[in-house]
Amino acid sequence: MRLRVLLFLGLYPLFPVDAPAQDWAARFPPDPRCQAPGPISTTIPGPSRLRVILTEFGGEAVLRGGKVRLALRGSPDTTFGAIRADSLVFDNLPGGDYHLFSDYIGYYPRVDSLRVAKGHEYVLRLPMTDFFTGLENKYNCRPRGFRRPGETACVTSGEWVDHALGYAVDLSQPERGQGFGLPRTDPTQVKLVTDESICERAGRHYGKPTDPPRRVIVVRMDTIYMVYDPFEPERGGEWTAWSFFDSKWKLIAIITG
Repeated sequence: MRLRVLLFLGLYPLFPVDAPAQDWAARFPPDPRCQAPGPISTTIPGPSRLRVILTEFGGEAVLRGGKVRLALRGSPDTTFGAIRADSLVFDNLPGGDYHLFSDYIGYYPRVDSLRVAKGHEYVLRLPMTDFFTGLENKYNCRPRGFRRPGETACVTSGEWVDHALGYAVDLSQPERGQGFGLPRTDPTQVKLVTDESICERAGRHYGKPTDPPRRVIVVRMDTIYMVYDPFEPERGGEWTAWSFFDSKWKLIAIITG
């Protein structure tokens, strides 16, 4: 599963910040270079037009080509921009609110929003980070996914939970998990943990001690725990880390994948 960056032009941060309750958020301010500069607009006769220029993060170097899809908010239809010189151009646009989906090989995708007025031409420059920098969210270009006030420490539903349970059963098969240094476990004793105190403790042991509170998936595999944070996973290169602990919360193994 690959997450996509969400950078909303003029709407950052995506989540409102409650100062006293969101103290950890102040530790991860977005780099000013994350935000696309405001679009340059001029009045033109007839339908509106949009020209999108993809650039390297923090620089003026233009990434020629790439793909940019445009979707009018509330519509399932999207259209690709026509490549012209150093930009992608959308002609004959009706006024409205649009989402832009930008991709370039080797760079992390981004999503922006733009309000288009009738009879205008817009020029929009979008900075793109390289793929691994964006994947790790090195410059905090998207809101961090640590636990906020009112959220539970246990993640108990969703695609990641289904995947984690299947992964735990697979690792409990004879000879499977032992190849990673895990003890032999009974695949019939794989259970999702919903106890908040256990999830909070698991979240403190996953990652670094100085990390903010986490929302984690905790799976009991017979005598051990498997822990994963789908929102702020620890990484080993392009892979994310699944941590395994014994009943006393001693780290047994870290498996990346």
